[in-house]
Amino acid sequence: MSFKSALFMLSMLLFVGCSRVHQVTYLSDPPAAIIYCDGKRVGYAPTTVRYKLTDSQKEVTLDECDAKWVSGATAHIKERTLPVGSRINSDSKYLFKRPNYPDLERDETFALEQKKARSIEEANQAIIDAQERRYRYYDDLYFYGDVGYYDGGYYGGGYYGGGDVARMGVEH
Repeated sequence: MSFKSALFMLSMLLFVGCSRVHQVTYLSDPPAAIIYCDGKRVGYAPTTVRYKLTDSQKEVTLDECDAKWVSGATAHIKERTLPVGSRINSDSKYLFKRPNYPDLERDETFALEQKKARSIEEANQAIIDAQERRYRYYDDLYFYGDVGYYDGGYYGGGYYGGGDVARMGVEH
């Protein structure tokens, strides 16, 4: 890689790394209301919306947002402007409170179901991440020829084929 290419890539990293973002996390009580901002579905509360800012921007205009619970209850906030700090990243939170509306129990039950589903999804993702790290480790081990342990002894350097892989408990 030439010096000019390296300098260009470094300057791009610095440029991209210094952009300012204001994050707004929308919460709901009870949780798991569907959040819509500017007419577009954002996700189930809690959810975060990121607003990109210019370096000179001193305030951010947040979209008009709605929260809709499964019971049909809704809450609304109008478009609003917030001052922004000088930090590269800043954030704020907004809580949608459910109005007095029938079927509160239905919304609370749905919130518990959503929490359980998120927990299962996070656990599954943690398992996938651990497996990927393990496979990357073994790929590096065989590709780069690092010293490893198998069958009561050490080996090092190069690729030793399926027999050693099988002894280490790694599937092909």
